[in-house]
Amino acid sequence: VMLRPLPFPNAERFVHLGWDWGSGEPAGYLTAYKLEYWREHTRSFDAMATWRGGLLRLEAGGEIQGLRSLRVSEGFLNVLGYTPLRGRGFTTTEQ
Repeated sequence: VMLRPLPFPNAERFVHLGWDWGSGEPAGYLTAYKLEYWREHTRSFDAMATWRGGLLRLEAGGEIQGLRSLRVSEGFLNVLGYTPLRGRGFTTTEQ
């Protein structure tokens, strides 16, 4: 049940693709190589991007803190309909 719309333009057009081994847990993530292959060999989507959550360690003043992170592919912000307020988005070579 979706209680409120996603905070993206054209949210009704979003599709999440993934796979699991039957346990309900994700089986992995989409690599840059696989993403490029899908982009070249599919005509079903206007744009594609990938993301992967993680945990980073930040050390400051002798204290270590865990921070949630999100690694995203080139074009991720464009897929969501956002443009950076300053600078630019990531390029393919920066993935």
